[in-house]
Amino acid sequence: MRGPGAGKIDMTKTFPLAWMGAAALSLAACGDSAPSPEMIARGKDAFTACAGCHAVGGAEAYSIGPGLGDIYQRPAGSVEGFAYSDAMKSSGIVWGTAQLDAYLTNPQGTVEGTTMVFEGIQSAEEREAIIAYLRSISE
Repeated sequence: MRGPGAGKIDMTKTFPLAWMGAAALSLAACGDSAPSPEMIARGKDAFTACAGCHAVGGAEAYSIGPGLGDIYQRPAGSVEGFAYSDAMKSSGIVWGTAQLDAYLTNPQGTVEGTTMVFEGIQSAEEREAIIAYLRSISE
């Protein structure tokens, strides 16, 4: 394609994908290996920041937010009966380590239009621990 705009990248469409890619690289050390019991315990403790809105008993256990039991490798917006935003339902996200890390860092920046009212978790260590815990209750 030639002319004005040729070769330009629309950052409004590529930024979230680039961010997820960067998150994946930063978490490469986690890989697919199972999280340690210590990391899971730290994540369970850190999850208290989430527990006001999210249950972990199973995907169907929800209150303000959807249940997060079995979230790991589950498509976003897929808990039956929960009223997700259109943005979440159409996001195409499958919740793996990189996707959870990006979302926990900046929910609105990752899924523009999400109804989750949460500013995010800035500590990479805390996010890693929460993801380890969520993964452990999904297996």
